[in-house]
Amino acid sequence: MIFDKLSNAHLYYGMGKKFEDAFKFLQNTDFTNMPAGVYSTVIDGVETPFKVKRYDSRPHEDCKLEKHENCIDLQYIVSGREYFGYATYDDELVRCGDNLSDDCVYFEDISSHVVLKQGMFAMALTDDVHMPELRIGEEPVPVVKAIVKIHAK
Repeated sequence: MIFDKLSNAHLYYGMGKKFEDAFKFLQNTDFTNMPAGVYSTVIDGVETPFKVKRYDSRPHEDCKLEKHENCIDLQYIVSGREYFGYATYDDELVRCGDNLSDDCVYFEDISSHVVLKQGMFAMALTDDVHMPELRIGEEPVPVVKAIVKIHAK
């Protein structure tokens, strides 16, 4: 799991062309007024889905701890802030469901949290279990987020 500011993306270009392309895409795209939805772009020569999400951060009980088998989640906070839960995939995690059509496996929550705010990203690799969209405190906050689904293989 990697958490950082998008302004530091150049530090991760050495991870490979697909990561460099994904970060440059986030840096060079204005998501501010883009409607929520699923879109497509080309990352390292491969058609790659990305989502724009607009939501209010949610209470813990309304969020799910998940991981992906086939893609790396690169989640960028365009505006707003949220807690981002994370855990390492191991034998202590209890699987509690899945949505294989969306490449999601769900787990009972035993996560830690980090604050993600405007201009920051979280990159969840295939062994990184994560819980996005968590509200900080009692009041929900409007969030705009761009998510690039980088092919893991």
